[in-house]
Amino acid sequence: MHPLYTEQALAKLTIKQLKGIAASLGVTPKGDKRKFETWANAILAHQYHQLEFQVSPVKTVDVAKEANPLQVGNTHFIGSFMLRCVSVHSNAAAGGDDYAVVWDCFDGDNLMGEIAMDWNCFWCHSMSFNTFATPQEAVADLFECLQAYDKELIRSESDVDFVDNGYHNFEAQVNNRVIAELPIDPFNHDLPWYVTVSGFEVYRAALWCQAANWVREQYTAGTLPKHQPQKIQVLRQGTSLDELLDKPFDELSCWEWEMVKGHSGYGEDMDAAAA
Repeated sequence: MHPLYTEQALAKLTIKQLKGIAASLGVTPKGDKRKFETWANAILAHQYHQLEFQVSPVKTVDVAKEANPLQVGNTHFIGSFMLRCVSVHSNAAAGGDDYAVVWDCFDGDNLMGEIAMDWNCFWCHSMSFNTFATPQEAVADLFECLQAYDKELIRSESDVDFVDNGYHNFEAQVNNRVIAELPIDPFNHDLPWYVTVSGFEVYRAALWCQAANWVREQYTAGTLPKHQPQKIQVLRQGTSLDELLDKPFDELSCWEWEMVKGHSGYGEDMDAAAA
């Protein structure tokens, strides 16, 4: 087995030395062979594909005597993911740790989690109890676990329910929390459905489904205004039509006004009184 060359170790060598290492590995680089980076990248890429992450579980490794010992802070790449070494132990007895090597795994600047190799040369990661034969498999599964978690989080947080409270008034709710209301305007035949947040109209649509989809899209995008529960106090108390008629018209909320206007005769009387 060839020794594992880290990026830091290769950076200290000359192009002639890199060519010698490449020859011993059977590596022929592509690109400008006059450049140092061409040879270094070719050697690193070859190591990634050959799965050279190995530590013997039987033979005690003296890290201090290795030609290019793995050290905390060393970096490595598996595809586009960068790994940074955070823990190295030469043997289980000396280290007193469950793992021989532990790496932080980054997707760009974002820390995804850790992958680690135990003393039986099996790999695991911080999002699962499964074990893997190679670090490549561990990194790939870590990434898939994070993607699945993010999708579930987005789905659960953006799952908007619509509750019919009667009088053609719907509440848009997330986890039983009201985020908007969808009443109907009986006097607007072109755009009867509208969305209100804290008593203020923010959108109109011809169909209920269009208004509902708009609420979902705005909430998922984080652009829906914050709803104030106290603005819908009359709705929560289940105020009756008779109680609304006894209330001064200038104290009626938008929803109360629509509720009154939705009944034959009452709306015309209120409009006349307001005039």
